[in-house]
Amino acid sequence: MNKIIINKSSDILNFSDIYNHDFIIDKKLLEIKQNILVLKKIIEKFPSIKINWLKNKELYIFINSILHKNKLDYLYREYKILIKWIWCNAKCPMCFDWKRWWDLEKQMKVLDSVIIDLLNENIEIKNVDILGWEPLLIYDKILEILKILYKNKIKLTFTTNASLLDKNKIDELINAWLETFVFSLDFPWIKHNLFRSLEHTFEKIVEYTNYIKSKWKQVNWNTVVGKFNIVEILDFKTLYEHCKPNKHTFILIEENYKITNWSLMPSNYDLSILEKNILKYLKKNDIEIILNWFKKNILVNNICHIPLYKKSYIIKNNKVNISPCYTHNNISDFDKFADKAINWKCDEICDSSFKKTYDFI
Repeated sequence: MNKIIINKSSDILNFSDIYNHDFIIDKKLLEIKQNILVLKKIIEKFPSIKINWLKNKELYIFINSILHKNKLDYLYREYKILIKWIWCNAKCPMCFDWKRWWDLEKQMKVLDSVIIDLLNENIEIKNVDILGWEPLLIYDKILEILKILYKNKIKLTFTTNASLLDKNKIDELINAWLETFVFSLDFPWIKHNLFRSLEHTFEKIVEYTNYIKSKWKQVNWNTVVGKFNIVEILDFKTLYEHCKPNKHTFILIEENYKITNWSLMPSNYDLSILEKNILKYLKKNDIEIILNWFKKNILVNNICHIPLYKKSYIIKNNKVNISPCYTHNNISDFDKFADKAINWKCDEICDSSFKKTYDFI
């Protein structure tokens, strides 16, 4: 791919109709407000453009930081729907929400209205991410939504414990254009079944991972890390010999349930030992390994959601919260919050927000 060097303001306009090149822009040009507005229009027109080695989310973050300094409107990249707390058929010891009662019919009606709203929004990228508990409890609705979203070029992702899956359902989901399957797997052997109080889920995940990959679709695993399994995490290396995902994310147990989960939190020492060894022993298996330690801010490649999402819909307890940040979803004064978020700082510890510096030439 050719590189185009831009040294003066007029060059930005001259090359504004070209998108299949790497652009190198002198940062002094961006000190002029008119230049950053032109650059904003170019990125809106060609969302996949690469400028000064930055692309996708990192490019949007950088451009928005300059727009923020100039008191200009941000360049938003996508909308996202986050559906939390539907219900669950597992009984995990680090969670008690499965004990609650949920009105699934009402949840689905709320979901329908949000999907309609999302389809009518005018923005380049829209994602729907169903998180929290077991989405396949509303399997027919998931299949219906998946087909609607595919027609509108909207990506759907959701995490499942696989207990309600069979090969027929997997084929139906693939035929409805589900590109990525995400499974929760907390132990590298059948102890996982007892931990989640679900029979045969470990065996299903192993079998279905290989089956789905044979269909040329992606499989991701999510593993919650706590005292209960930290000494067994490296044993995934043995499981990988028979079955391995495309991506494996290790997530530190959440602290939202202070009373129950504080006692399940691994020590910093145990986390540091695991951190030193996990990539060494696991990454050799051609798997993308991600460590998601919330407290320790190890996520050196993550960036704040605020400058990326114009609107996030959070469906929770049959209600819809709309916020530009789906981690801190109760933001009432976005303008005030954005002053900190746009510079990669949040008032709270966040798994997706921290200070990152870009040298834009």
